[in-house]
Amino acid sequence: MAAVTVKSLGEVEILERLGGNASSLPPLKSGQRVEAIGRNGDWVQIEVGGRRGWVPRHKVKAFASPEAASKNLGESDELDMFELDQEFGKPKNP
Repeated sequence: MAAVTVKSLGEVEILERLGGNASSLPPLKSGQRVEAIGRNGDWVQIEVGGRRGWVPRHKVKAFASPEAASKNLGESDELDMFELDQEFGKPKNP
């Protein structure tokens, strides 16, 4: 599987796990780029600072590479939900 980079669309809370009573990790800063490692429904699993957590899909943009996320590219350079499904397999409902 190729690496997928996500870029935050503002300050984004990171949950340690999905479900009730989940603890938060330090939030992503606006424009911060991190590696996406999975997807579950409308949630994207990320790895940042050696820790894993979950962010809402609508709070990040996904790119096929860190280079693409670093540039001010148009929407055609972003991965959509279907392309994320292709990278991570069909999502399960949380």
